Amino acid sequence: MKIEKEDFEQWQAHPVTEEVVRALRALSEHAKLKWIEASWNGGNTDPLLLTDLRARHEIINDLCELTYEELARELYEENEQ
Repeated sequence: MKIEKEDFEQWQAHPVTEEVVRALRALSEHAKLKWIEASWNGGNTDPLLLTDLRARHEIINDLCELTYEELARELYEENEQ
């Protein structure tokens, strides 16, 4: 199945998608706050914990900001070569 740009835009604008993205952004912010609490406020230098929290924050943000062009490049253009 190939997702067309119009379908992607409809999906993005759908109220359910908007609510899911809102929840994901909250989870991202929670991961960031946990990172700050652990490292800055708590003095925790556990690299696994800090890397995990930072990765969660970054991955969620990447997902929320995914564009159709990025999606198409990864799913369709990369596989054509």
